[in-house]
Amino acid sequence: MTIEKINKNKIKIIFYIKELEENNISLHSFLSNSEEYKKMFFAILELANEEFGFNFQSDSITSDTISLNNKKFIIFVTSNTLNSKILFEFKNYNELINFAEYCSNSIKFVFSNSLYKYNNKLYLYINLKPLNSNVINTINLVLSEYKSPLNVSDIEINILKEHSTLLIKNLAIQKFI
Repeated sequence: MTIEKINKNKIKIIFYIKELEENNISLHSFLSNSEEYKKMFFAILELANEEFGFNFQSDSITSDTISLNNKKFIIFVTSNTLNSKILFEFKNYNELINFAEYCSNSIKFVFSNSLYKYNNKLYLYINLKPLNSNVINTINLVLSEYKSPLNVSDIEINILKEHSTLLIKNLAIQKFI
């Protein structure tokens, strides 16, 4: 078995059917996501946590499995950390308008969002608190289908707020729909 870290939130696990058999897991049991397989899977995730600091105990994980002739398996595991504060960067207003139109078909922007300008770029800051985790996950998925959010800390968001020009204080995205 091989475990590779792809990035902070994603790993790749490669193993063979013989490794399943060594753990008394049949192909059928593996494909049906049996309790035996789940134990093995979480043991692998524990190992990935020890080796790479892969945090699988975040809000949710997803996995995609590729089978090569039912003998070799590749599993991609992604840790989906719940983001309640999100920052998007746009080159211009047209890009922002396209984003707003895309998202307006799937979600209602009833949460806090502000627009900032810094170094000739636009930054949309979204704060999803105090929404519940299911709503936050749904919104994160919809937003990330169109554009990847910047991976920034609270400190970096505060620096942006301090050194940028606030264009629209609240409900900014609604003005572009």
